[in-house]
Amino acid sequence: MWIRPTDGAESAFALVAEAPRSALRPATLVPVWLGVLGLDALGRADLPWRTPCLAGLLLLALPVAQGWVALGVEADLAGRRTGLGERARRLRSRLSSLLLVPLVTVFTPALLAAIAVGGALLGLVPGAGKWLLGAWVATGGAAFALLAAAWAAAAVPAVPLEAAGSVLDPGASMEVAARALGYVRRRPLLLACGWLGALAAAAAACAMLLFVLSLALACLHAALEVGCGTMPDPVEAARHALGLWPEPVAAWARGLLPASGGAGGGPVFSAQAARVASHLLGTLAAAFLAAAVLSGQARLYLVLRRAVDAVALRASPRQSGGGRSAEQPPPPGTEH
Repeated sequence: MWIRPTDGAESAFALVAEAPRSALRPATLVPVWLGVLGLDALGRADLPWRTPCLAGLLLLALPVAQGWVALGVEADLAGRRTGLGERARRLRSRLSSLLLVPLVTVFTPALLAAIAVGGALLGLVPGAGKWLLGAWVATGGAAFALLAAAWAAAAVPAVPLEAAGSVLDPGASMEVAARALGYVRRRPLLLACGWLGALAAAAAACAMLLFVLSLALACLHAALEVGCGTMPDPVEAARHALGLWPEPVAAWARGLLPASGGAGGGPVFSAQAARVASHLLGTLAAAFLAAAVLSGQARLYLVLRRAVDAVALRASPRQSGGGRSAEQPPPPGTEH
């Protein structure tokens, strides 16, 4: 018997809200965690040009991570398991489009703004500089500034969709960019609501994960103190556990704790082991938050694709012949 699934705002919200579930898959979370550990190590290293190198790596890593998570979302919605090798091969086959399309979209408004600002160098021309500067600002400068602002407002929100579409709907780079831009233009309200839903779901799931990891870290700290021959201090264990939380929340929670009655964290081995565990668990929580947000973006792309192109969640546009979605009812007389 053919059953038509719910296809409305409620089902779209539910699909996006379940994004953290896909982020918990080890095949999705562990590579993102390794990437976060690598970026954290680079950020802590005392290297020349560290900030530009870190920014460049982020620009390259985010589309790749989005593509990797999107492949996991596709497998999760299809109810099948994909190996790391198969996912890596698919990602490698689309790597050029995955990097090129988002980077071009991001750098285009920056280039337009640079042209608008660079034209102001006409003011340095001896004698006629002021007249040339005024003419540039009133004509070309204003035009390039408006183009940069319009492109940033209309195209930059499509960057996560472009990264997800590059691997979920393979095609020419211009086709991927045009499809994502069309989704932003035709469904801006659905896009904004989907973003808010994805961020809210990721934040709530991350808070729950932080709570679980904090309890685990507190128990680990107490176990290390017992193993070193000292009595565990619950207050000190709680202070170590709060190291996983963002500083404003941790500072507020530490203010509610009484003064520690122990020896300030126990033996050196216990304190050092707890700090290492805190660092690893903290980066794990950050990786989960990033994977949950990226998973929400991939699911939002599928929701927009269904709303605009009438394509089923588990189908590619190339797999739906004649523009009829697999979610639409079959012709009369064909139900079984």
